[in-house]
Amino acid sequence: MTFSVATNQIMRELVVGFDPRIVADKSPEGMADAAGLTNGFEEFDGCVVPIGYPKSKPIFSPLNPRVENSNDETGFECSLSKIHVGDFVDEETTPLLQMIRMGIAFGHQLRAALLSSRLEGPFRIIISGQLQSENVDKSCTVRFHRRRAGQRWLSDDLDEYKREALMVWDFGGRSSQTSLVDRHKQSVK
Repeated sequence: MTFSVATNQIMRELVVGFDPRIVADKSPEGMADAAGLTNGFEEFDGCVVPIGYPKSKPIFSPLNPRVENSNDETGFECSLSKIHVGDFVDEETTPLLQMIRMGIAFGHQLRAALLSSRLEGPFRIIISGQLQSENVDKSCTVRFHRRRAGQRWLSDDLDEYKREALMVWDFGGRSSQTSLVDRHKQSVK
Protein backbone atom coordinates (compact mmCIF):
# COMPACT_ATOMS: atom_id res chain seq x y z
CA MET A 1 0.00 0.00 0.00
CA THR A 2 1.36 3.39 -0.97
CA PHE A 3 1.83 6.24 1.47
CA SER A 4 3.38 9.39 0.09
CA VAL A 5 4.06 12.64 1.90
CA ALA A 6 4.42 16.06 0.27
CA THR A 7 5.15 19.34 2.08
CA ASN A 8 5.76 22.94 1.23
CA GLN A 9 8.94 24.78 2.21
CA ILE A 10 7.36 26.33 5.31
CA MET A 11 6.40 22.90 6.68
CA ARG A 12 9.84 21.46 5.85
CA GLU A 13 11.45 24.25 7.88
CA LEU A 14 9.09 23.69 10.83
CA VAL A 15 9.42 19.91 11.05
CA VAL A 16 13.08 19.55 10.12
CA GLY A 17 14.36 16.17 11.30
CA PHE A 18 10.86 14.86 12.04
CA ASP A 19 9.53 11.88 10.07
CA PRO A 20 5.73 12.27 9.77
CA ARG A 21 5.32 8.55 9.06
CA ILE A 22 6.25 7.86 12.69
CA VAL A 23 3.70 8.71 15.38
CA ALA A 24 5.73 10.69 17.90
CA ASP A 25 2.96 12.54 19.71
CA LYS A 26 -0.62 12.01 20.86
CA SER A 27 -3.59 13.76 19.40
CA PRO A 28 -5.50 15.91 21.88
CA GLU A 29 -8.07 14.20 24.11
CA GLY A 30 -11.48 13.98 22.47
CA MET A 31 -10.32 14.89 18.97
CA ALA A 32 -10.92 11.43 17.47
CA ASP A 33 -14.43 11.26 18.95
CA ALA A 34 -15.29 14.76 17.71
CA ALA A 35 -14.20 13.80 14.19
CA GLY A 36 -16.32 10.66 14.18
CA LEU A 37 -13.38 8.26 14.00
CA THR A 38 -14.80 6.00 16.68
CA ASN A 39 -17.72 4.85 14.53
CA GLY A 40 -15.91 4.87 11.18
CA PHE A 41 -16.94 6.11 7.76
CA GLU A 42 -19.47 5.33 5.07
CA GLU A 43 -20.49 6.69 1.70
CA PHE A 44 -23.52 8.91 1.21
CA ASP A 45 -24.49 10.75 -1.97
CA GLY A 46 -21.04 10.02 -3.41
CA CYS A 47 -19.20 11.47 -0.39
CA VAL A 48 -17.26 9.91 2.50
CA VAL A 49 -19.02 10.85 5.75
CA PRO A 50 -18.78 9.70 9.37
CA ILE A 51 -21.19 6.88 10.21
CA GLY A 52 -24.21 8.57 11.73
CA TYR A 53 -24.15 11.57 9.36
CA PRO A 54 -27.79 12.71 8.92
CA LYS A 55 -29.18 11.39 5.65
CA SER A 56 -32.60 13.06 5.70
CA LYS A 57 -31.80 15.02 2.54
CA PRO A 58 -29.21 14.65 -0.23
CA ILE A 59 -25.93 16.56 -0.07
CA PHE A 60 -26.48 18.04 -3.53
CA SER A 61 -29.89 19.33 -4.65
CA PRO A 62 -31.42 22.05 -6.85
CA LEU A 63 -30.96 24.46 -3.92
CA ASN A 64 -27.37 23.25 -3.36
CA PRO A 65 -26.16 22.16 -6.80
CA ARG A 66 -22.95 20.25 -7.36
CA VAL A 67 -20.37 22.53 -9.05
CA GLU A 68 -17.02 21.10 -10.18
CA ASN A 69 -14.03 22.37 -8.14
CA SER A 70 -16.10 24.58 -5.87
CA ASN A 71 -19.11 22.72 -4.48
CA ASP A 72 -18.30 19.11 -5.32
CA GLU A 73 -17.64 15.89 -3.39
CA THR A 74 -14.04 16.86 -2.61
CA GLY A 75 -15.05 20.29 -1.33
CA PHE A 76 -17.86 18.83 0.76
CA GLU A 77 -15.56 16.22 2.36
CA CYS A 78 -12.87 18.82 3.11
CA SER A 79 -15.41 21.15 4.72
CA LEU A 80 -17.13 18.38 6.69
CA SER A 81 -13.93 16.73 7.93
CA LYS A 82 -12.02 19.91 8.88
CA ILE A 83 -11.05 19.79 12.53
CA HIS A 84 -9.12 22.45 14.46
CA VAL A 85 -6.43 21.26 16.87
CA GLY A 86 -7.03 24.53 18.74
CA ASP A 87 -10.49 23.34 19.74
CA PHE A 88 -8.74 20.82 22.01
CA VAL A 89 -5.69 22.76 23.25
CA ASP A 90 -4.96 26.35 24.20
CA GLU A 91 -3.84 27.92 20.92
CA GLU A 92 -2.38 30.94 22.69
CA THR A 93 0.10 28.93 24.76
CA THR A 94 0.69 25.91 22.49
CA PRO A 95 3.48 26.44 19.94
CA LEU A 96 2.50 25.92 16.30
CA LEU A 97 5.00 23.07 15.88
CA GLN A 98 3.43 21.20 18.80
CA MET A 99 -0.06 21.69 17.32
CA ILE A 100 1.21 20.40 13.96
CA ARG A 101 2.71 17.33 15.62
CA MET A 102 -0.64 16.72 17.36
CA GLY A 103 -2.31 17.15 13.97
CA ILE A 104 0.07 14.56 12.51
CA ALA A 105 -0.78 12.15 15.34
CA PHE A 106 -4.47 12.70 14.64
CA GLY A 107 -3.76 12.22 10.92
CA HIS A 108 -2.45 8.74 11.71
CA GLN A 109 -5.67 7.93 13.59
CA LEU A 110 -7.72 9.28 10.68
CA ARG A 111 -5.68 7.30 8.15
CA ALA A 112 -6.18 4.08 10.16
CA ALA A 113 -9.94 4.72 10.37
CA LEU A 114 -10.20 5.31 6.61
CA LEU A 115 -8.11 2.24 5.79
CA SER A 116 -10.16 0.05 8.11
CA SER A 117 -13.42 1.22 6.54
CA ARG A 118 -14.89 -0.63 3.60
CA LEU A 119 -14.54 2.45 1.44
CA GLU A 120 -12.27 2.48 -1.55
CA GLY A 121 -9.55 5.09 -1.77
CA PRO A 122 -7.32 6.63 -2.61
CA PHE A 123 -7.51 9.28 0.09
CA ARG A 124 -5.70 12.50 0.91
CA ILE A 125 -5.14 13.95 4.38
CA ILE A 126 -4.14 17.61 4.60
CA ILE A 127 -2.43 18.96 7.71
CA SER A 128 -2.24 22.73 7.68
CA GLY A 129 -0.45 25.06 10.06
CA GLN A 130 -1.53 28.68 9.73
CA LEU A 131 1.32 31.04 10.59
CA GLN A 132 0.51 33.85 12.99
CA SER A 133 0.36 37.31 11.49
CA GLU A 134 -0.99 40.70 12.45
CA ASN A 135 -4.57 39.73 11.51
CA VAL A 136 -4.50 35.93 11.90
CA ASP A 137 -3.80 33.73 14.91
CA LYS A 138 -1.70 30.60 14.51
CA SER A 139 -3.71 27.43 14.12
CA CYS A 140 -3.57 23.86 12.86
CA THR A 141 -6.29 22.01 10.98
CA VAL A 142 -6.60 18.50 9.62
CA ARG A 143 -9.01 17.46 6.88
CA PHE A 144 -9.36 14.71 4.31
CA HIS A 145 -11.02 13.83 1.04
CA ARG A 146 -11.18 10.93 -1.36
CA ARG A 147 -8.99 11.65 -4.37
CA ARG A 148 -11.03 11.95 -7.55
CA ALA A 149 -10.00 12.66 -11.11
CA GLY A 150 -10.98 16.19 -12.09
CA GLN A 151 -11.44 17.46 -8.51
CA ARG A 152 -8.89 19.07 -6.24
CA TRP A 153 -8.70 21.03 -3.04
CA LEU A 154 -5.14 22.37 -3.19
CA SER A 155 -2.85 23.67 -5.88
CA ASP A 156 -0.35 21.10 -7.15
CA ASP A 157 2.43 23.50 -6.13
CA LEU A 158 2.28 23.55 -2.33
CA ASP A 159 4.94 26.26 -2.23
CA GLU A 160 2.35 28.72 -3.60
CA TYR A 161 0.99 28.86 -0.06
CA LYS A 162 3.16 31.49 1.66
CA ARG A 163 1.44 31.85 5.08
CA GLU A 164 0.55 28.22 5.64
CA ALA A 165 2.67 25.16 6.45
CA LEU A 166 1.21 22.23 4.48
CA MET A 167 1.68 18.48 4.70
CA VAL A 168 -0.28 16.23 2.34
CA TRP A 169 -0.58 12.46 2.64
CA ASP A 170 -1.78 10.36 -0.28
CA PHE A 171 -2.59 6.74 0.49
CA GLY A 172 -4.95 3.85 0.14
CA GLY A 173 -5.32 2.37 -3.27
CA ARG A 174 -4.65 3.08 -6.86
CA SER A 175 -5.80 6.15 -8.69
CA SER A 176 -5.59 7.59 -12.14
CA GLN A 177 -4.36 10.71 -10.36
CA THR A 178 -0.66 11.16 -9.74
CA SER A 179 0.21 12.00 -6.13
CA LEU A 180 1.77 15.37 -5.33
CA VAL A 181 5.01 13.60 -4.44
CA ASP A 182 5.13 11.85 -7.83
CA ARG A 183 4.33 15.13 -9.61
CA HIS A 184 7.21 16.83 -7.77
CA LYS A 185 9.58 14.00 -8.76
CA GLN A 186 8.43 14.27 -12.38
CA SER A 187 8.98 18.04 -12.42
CA VAL A 188 12.50 17.66 -11.01
CA LYS A 189 13.63 15.29 -13.81
